[in-house]
Amino acid sequence: SDDLYTPEALFSSWLNLSFFSVTTALLFYHMTVAKSIEADPRIAAFLSLSLMGISCAYVYFSVGPYWSRMNHIQQMCVDLKECSDSQAASIKRHKNVYVSLGFGTILIEVVVAILILYKTYSLL
Repeated sequence: SDDLYTPEALFSSWLNLSFFSVTTALLFYHMTVAKSIEADPRIAAFLSLSLMGISCAYVYFSVGPYWSRMNHIQQMCVDLKECSDSQAASIKRHKNVYVSLGFGTILIEVVVAILILYKTYSLL
């Protein structure tokens, strides 16, 4: 069971780091728009979009190792006689759901980044 939970814990840690980066980016951008921090809108947008890009990279580059680790665990489960077909199917289903959620997170962050670009362009 540790073999199963370790990849999920690592993937979860990378997602948490990604969410922290996005939160920081959005908070900084909001503070500059609300004039709590004086900054040129282009610089604020650039810094926020940079943090969001880094956040997307965290998720993107954590999906690959998660996918390969979970494939290894799934194959170990299939090779073991004690592991049922339903357990192997459950591992595969969870792997696919978490990978889909990771890519969904990237997609949402990209949409938010586009909205920031649109907002910055309209301020100029």
